[in-house]
Amino acid sequence: MQVGTPGRLLDHLKDTKGFSLTKLKYLVHILCIFTLFLIYIILLLHLYLDHSDCGMSGT
Repeated sequence: MQVGTPGRLLDHLKDTKGFSLTKLKYLVHILCIFTLFLIYIILLLHLYLDHSDCGMSGT
């Protein structure tokens, strides 16, 4: 499994002796992981904000 940004992966392919993708089974794009993390945080915030107003106001 290789996890990394596209630029870092290209750097390894060009500059790291013996680095190869011939036996690679999984490639995880780090920007996809970051995007999924942001979506998760946004969903959690949405749930929190929806539940923070439970009719328990001070008025």
